[in-house]
Amino acid sequence: MPMNYTAQMGAQPSAATPNGNDMTALGSRRSERMGDAASMGRRVSVGSAGPGLEHGDHHVAEQREMMSMVSSETTVPDPYQHAYEDLEGLATSVGMLFALLVPAAMVLQHIGFDEGVHNKNLLMLLCTNRQFREFVHEVGEESSSFRWSFPLGGSKFLNVKAVLQNIDKWAWDNAANKPEAVYDCGEVKEFAATARYLQAVIPRFRIDTWVLAHPESAIWTDHLSGLTSLCMCVLFAGLCGALLIYISLALSPGREDPSQQAVQRWSKFGYPTLLFNVCVLAFGIFTLLLAHETYTESQDPFFVRGGRWSAYSKVALLTAYMPVTTFFFVGAVIAYILSRCRITFNLKDEFDWTAKRVDNEAKM
Repeated sequence: MPMNYTAQMGAQPSAATPNGNDMTALGSRRSERMGDAASMGRRVSVGSAGPGLEHGDHHVAEQREMMSMVSSETTVPDPYQHAYEDLEGLATSVGMLFALLVPAAMVLQHIGFDEGVHNKNLLMLLCTNRQFREFVHEVGEESSSFRWSFPLGGSKFLNVKAVLQNIDKWAWDNAANKPEAVYDCGEVKEFAATARYLQAVIPRFRIDTWVLAHPESAIWTDHLSGLTSLCMCVLFAGLCGALLIYISLALSPGREDPSQQAVQRWSKFGYPTLLFNVCVLAFGIFTLLLAHETYTESQDPFFVRGGRWSAYSKVALLTAYMPVTTFFFVGAVIAYILSRCRITFNLKDEFDWTAKRVDNEAKM
């Protein structure tokens, strides 16, 4: 038994021990590693002694050469790349806003021919068309029951016939912008009161007949219909554009491409198109605001009683809408610019800190 135990114990090391060639190769590799470590230690120790030593300068040069190779082979991430989720979210948001605004524009376009709009037609015709004022005078003369004057209270009367025949005061017959002339003309109290009186005594079908017989005459309906039609077409075109952009992005392989290269190729033309649609949305909102204000003014017979910019719609436009919108626009632009500058600054720090470290070691 002792002899067998000894034989077994002696046989195990021989089976686990590598042969002579393996031992020689292992020893040579250990010697090489030890030699490399020793040489590296000598270079570091000499290089840390000062920049004037030969080995120290050689060590810094090696580090700089290594950093140049790394920087040339390293691809700096582009901060201006667009993620698929961001593009999809922006396209969806723009499309939803268009979908919410289009019904409002459609309703405004449908109700733009009511009684208030026709009353503004009468005021605009009186202010800018001498032939129409002569026609109104003829209509009044035809009826024996037509009263050319009516009391204003306090022994004051308004002579409508005298106002119509006072050619010198109607100074907007040759105005280039007929709708804008309504504001200056309606501010004159005699003209505004005359127009309101004639609304009740002149049959509307007589006015409509004269307008149809004189298609060159400017009326308020054309002005309002032009704004509402422009607003409707812009918003509807933007809605169709948002739908097409979303379909184009959804059909592209951007979601399935893990390298995001497909998204970047799509963004070269798709992203500017999407930004253009955002501009279309802003223009559509602005035209909708103008059309709504114009329609609101047509419902109010006192809209220019205190002047061109005294109506509450104009006051709200100048004191609420414009300042608040300008603030948000400037804030959004500044935030976008700062985010871009910050990304560039961080990337520069990330890829330049090693070069600064090498320079600091060279100065030690």
